[in-house]
Amino acid sequence: MGRNQLGFTAGFHSYDLGLENVEFVAEYSRLNPWVYSHKYPAATFASNGYDLGHWIGQNADDAYLEVRYLPVRQLTAGAFWERVRKGGMEDVALQYQLPSPEFLYGPLRKESSFGAYARFEIGRDAFVDMAGRWKTISDEAKPPSDVTNQFEYALSFRYGLW
Repeated sequence: MGRNQLGFTAGFHSYDLGLENVEFVAEYSRLNPWVYSHKYPAATFASNGYDLGHWIGQNADDAYLEVRYLPVRQLTAGAFWERVRKGGMEDVALQYQLPSPEFLYGPLRKESSFGAYARFEIGRDAFVDMAGRWKTISDEAKPPSDVTNQFEYALSFRYGLW
C-alpha cells in the first residue's frame, strides 16, 4: 500500500538541566502528504477550509529550538530558531496510486527565522514585552517573493492577561 498518512510531534523541555534558571526547548513536527485529505470531501479533517490538525498543514515539517533564561523573578529573556518546510499539494487521487510522491515533493517553500525576546513584569499582572526576529523565506512556486533577512520587531504592554 502506498499510503503513509502519518503526522507526529516530538519534543524535549528541560528545566535547570546543568544551568540554574535556564530552560531549553526542542521540538520537531512532521506531517506526510495527504494526512488530512480523503477522496470523499466530507471525510477530510477540515472545517470551513481549515485543517483541524497542526498549523503547518500536510506535506510539511517544523523544527524549533529555544533557550530561555530567568535571571530574576520579574524578567524572562530568550532566543529561538525555527525552520518550516512546506511541499506541494497535488490532486488527492495521487495518494491512492503507487508509487506515492516523496515527502516534501515540490514546489518547496522554506521559512527560517531566529530571534530574541524579553518580558519584564513591572507590577502585579502588568508586563512589558519586547521581541525581534530575522526571517528568510524562499518559495520555488513564487521566486520573486523570496525574502532575505527581513527584520520584525514588537514592543507591547499588557495588564492582567497571559
